[in-house]
Amino acid sequence: MLMTFRELNIHIHRYIGLTMAIFLIITAITGMVLPFYDPLDEWFNQRLAYVEPSNSDVLPIAVLHDKVVASFPDKKFSSMPVQIKPNRSVKFVVDRQPQKPNQPQAKPTFNQVFVNPYTGQIIGTRNQNMWAWQNTMYKVFWFHRNLLLDNFGKTMMGMVGLLWTINCFIGFYLTFPRRPAKKKQKPTTTSQPNRFKNWFQRWSRAWKIRKFSSVFKLNFDMHHAFGLWFWGLSLMVAWSSVGFNLKPVYQPVMQAVVGLKQPAPKPIIEKYQEVQSDPINTLAIDKYHAIDTLIQIAQTQSQQTGKSFERPLSLRWVSDEQAWQLRFTTNEDFGTGRGASSVTVNAVTGNVEKVTFGSEANFGNRVEQVIYAIHLAQIDSIAYRLFLSVFGVIVAILSVTGVYLWWHGHKNRRHAKQKFAKKIRKESMS
Repeated sequence: MLMTFRELNIHIHRYIGLTMAIFLIITAITGMVLPFYDPLDEWFNQRLAYVEPSNSDVLPIAVLHDKVVASFPDKKFSSMPVQIKPNRSVKFVVDRQPQKPNQPQAKPTFNQVFVNPYTGQIIGTRNQNMWAWQNTMYKVFWFHRNLLLDNFGKTMMGMVGLLWTINCFIGFYLTFPRRPAKKKQKPTTTSQPNRFKNWFQRWSRAWKIRKFSSVFKLNFDMHHAFGLWFWGLSLMVAWSSVGFNLKPVYQPVMQAVVGLKQPAPKPIIEKYQEVQSDPINTLAIDKYHAIDTLIQIAQTQSQQTGKSFERPLSLRWVSDEQAWQLRFTTNEDFGTGRGASSVTVNAVTGNVEKVTFGSEANFGNRVEQVIYAIHLAQIDSIAYRLFLSVFGVIVAILSVTGVYLWWHGHKNRRHAKQKFAKKIRKESMS
């Protein structure tokens, strides 16, 4: 007997769910803590992250950068933080060295340096790739991202994201009420509006959790209701994980559906020169004035286009262009990631080379900005971060209830088969 369309989708939904259940539970549990990555990372790394309170003023960030460069002359530090938190150290990140042709990538001994902003003293360094208590959140992030399996894990999680995306649509369809069984009676005349009203009344049951009467019904209701309540967020998180991990699938779909545009590829530089992280003071904008100058330029550029400058995010020195680049947010940007704005200023001439406002991206790129920021909690809101943590609990519940519903159905089907086989044996012996 052929399956109906609904029965086919039930089978697909069931076995896709079983395939990815363990992966979703892992990402849900790890994803619960990642919205609070920075404060938790500081807690696990208290020795380097915190400093004793002081009544003295903090040193300028450029002076702290000088201390770091002088202490580690063999390393390059092209980025600088733009703000200093009270009673916190200042973190400088070591540049990744470009991989030279036919040469193995050298593994750094450390990739972060922590400085006391009141004294300029180097507190210590950290190698995030090491297995250590202080690197707990870094490992949690990569376990969430690729199961700590590098490119293989990345591809695997991309496939899980793709299956999850497909299952979002199938699951949504399966919440629709079944067609009533056809009865042999005279057809009743029901108006079209009443049919829709009746259909929505029946569908509304899928959004509700009934009063407890059995474990099965509770799991059934939770699976349906939570799946519907969080359907939009589930779809965005699932599809953005495809974007992070499975570009060959994500990009063509986004280009076709929403008109996503890829940035122009950067020219390949044949000469592998070292990154100059300490531009000399003869520049029109040296590093001692770069932060204040670029913030002022960003404010002016924002006002000229009718936007309000909100806050700076980061500053980096672009060696190849001899320019400073400041990332910042405006009132029209979405999130602090890809949706943020930036201004690039030539350090030699002081001229503004490029201004990019996140809010002025085309529709497809704007969609990408939104779903990426939502997934990565790149939104300045404690309430949203808490909500995303709760969503991690919901995803785990959806996975567990889905497995339970399969197990319950499997047990009943097996029992029914055994009962039927027993009946057949009895009839054959009589």
